[in-house]
Amino acid sequence: MRSRIPWAAALVTLVVHLIANPHYGFFRDELYFIICGRHPAWGYVDQPPLTPLLAAGSQLFGHSLFLLRAVPAIFAAGGAYVTCLLAFELGGGAFAAVLATLAFLAAGVLESFGGKVGPDMVGLWLWPLAALYVLRIVKGADPRWWIAVGTVIGIALESKYSVLFFALGLLAGLALTPQRRALASPWFLAGASVAIVVALPNFIWQAAHGFPMWELLHNGASGKNLVAGPGLFLFQQLLLTNLFASPIWIVGLFWLLTHAVSRFLGYAYLIL
Repeated sequence: MRSRIPWAAALVTLVVHLIANPHYGFFRDELYFIICGRHPAWGYVDQPPLTPLLAAGSQLFGHSLFLLRAVPAIFAAGGAYVTCLLAFELGGGAFAAVLATLAFLAAGVLESFGGKVGPDMVGLWLWPLAALYVLRIVKGADPRWWIAVGTVIGIALESKYSVLFFALGLLAGLALTPQRRALASPWFLAGASVAIVVALPNFIWQAAHGFPMWELLHNGASGKNLVAGPGLFLFQQLLLTNLFASPIWIVGLFWLLTHAVSRFLGYAYLIL
């Protein structure tokens, strides 16, 4: 029964998205991703290469909104699957896994990532997967799992650079707890090296073109993006994750912070 819950969560999530996603027409950014992907490169002015390649790949057999939106649906299903595994890894049972999945599905911001092609869709699956692998290492799993962590982080970097902040948050959380001993393993350095190697082609492309992404971010910060204060940011956290479902993750955060093995995850959230 326990082993079936993650698969059931993934299947339900996939089916719901496959049914709902095609009811909305092509989003303008999706058309841009498709065009970029039809001109393969190690990088682009405003993004790494993974999202454009996935978008263009979904259209190899002709224009299909269904196939395009199947891409984020798969990542959403992967996110639901890993959410269940995290609940089990943290000591929860079937009820905890189902509740965690419901909170995942209720979060409007996460559902938007799973509803259309964009750089954030990859994080639905890969960010929690990296956290799961680190948690297993902390709990005594083979330290060679750091290779898997590095691979996941490296691939995620090929979709969106902000995973660097997530990775640094995990490292800071570990450094602030006794679980920092996991960082002393040579396999940690091996995993970090793998992440660098996977992401290196894109960083080389950025360097060769004068780091256009840095200029884009600077321009956005100077006149486009809203800078939210602490109060507004906290309110947005509640709003984006669904006001009615927010008690679930708030209690979950408190639980993480009050249990030694998982405290580093709570710290990682607060640091981010």
